[in-house]
Amino acid sequence: MKNLFLLFTTLILIFTGCDNIDEVTDNEINFNEYFNGINGCAVFYNSENGKYTYYNKDMCYKEFSPWSTFKIVSAGAALENNIISSADDKMLYNGTNYPFESWNNDLTLKEAYKESCVWYFRQLIDKTGAEIIQKTLNQLNYGNKDISQWEGTGERKPSDLNGFWLGSSLKISPINQIDVLKSVFTDKVCFSSKTISVLKDIMAAENPYDIHLYGKTGTGYNQAWFVGFFEQNSSVEYFAVFLDNDTGKTVAGADAKEIAINLINKHFKNN
Repeated sequence: MKNLFLLFTTLILIFTGCDNIDEVTDNEINFNEYFNGINGCAVFYNSENGKYTYYNKDMCYKEFSPWSTFKIVSAGAALENNIISSADDKMLYNGTNYPFESWNNDLTLKEAYKESCVWYFRQLIDKTGAEIIQKTLNQLNYGNKDISQWEGTGERKPSDLNGFWLGSSLKISPINQIDVLKSVFTDKVCFSSKTISVLKDIMAAENPYDIHLYGKTGTGYNQAWFVGFFEQNSSVEYFAVFLDNDTGKTVAGADAKEIAINLINKHFKNN
């Protein structure tokens, strides 16, 4: 009798359209034309219907160095623990001649985020400390959560251009990047509304279309990221685009960002 009741209930749901099967089915789409021969992947997640869209799905589950995309979480951890209090908090320039002219100045958090200034975030992460960083990674289930190489590989000069998040011990997959962003901005796992407000301020990303876009690029060793989210109507769409070019052509975060913006405009934005 119980089995008959369950069968009857299921049939009602199907014939009344209440099962929503189509709304939550994941998609795999060939976005090869947007990647211009560069090896890479993309994953999008719609917060309203719980649907994932993948390009090169297997690669979306492989772990890579987060590079400068880690600035989102490290800034959040510093803000949440009162190491800094706003987007205008400054770190003082130490006089070193860095490879980018924009880094050779005192910088605010917002400026350092925009310029992806490594020395600023090296100072910020050191001030925040390993205990807080590890706790934050555990709370967010961030990749392999491995900060064992705190000082990084030491390959770059000067030494403050190295860190565990820069081609070193910490790794994360594109799909996990989305999980982390969702935990921060939708589920509010470990950051307050004040912290989230500052993060959104510094993450606001310029684009040629009418898109409320937030994100961070990352570049290193012929790898590149652009991760973030955009808002439309009542939904938030999270995304991660990753490039791992094995053709010898240099790739950068700007390339990943361009691919992501084109995908959003053509396939994910409500027109």
